[in-house]
Amino acid sequence: MIERRPKLPGLLAVASVVVIALPTLSLHLGLDDAGSGPAGYNYSPGHNLLAKGFGPGFSGPFQLVAELPR
Repeated sequence: MIERRPKLPGLLAVASVVVIALPTLSLHLGLDDAGSGPAGYNYSPGHNLLAKGFGPGFSGPFQLVAELPR
């Protein structure tokens, strides 16, 4: 059957892969910290105190920048 009409199974396979891959379009990638959770959770007050003491972005990713010689 596949040898007689190869386009139909190929089209069904591509459609299946597209349907399976659709949830990846709504992914939000990044690093979460305690400040991204709801305000009522136990970790929020501690995170707020640390943010007050060290400033906003204290738990963000550390970036290192260097100028290289040519």
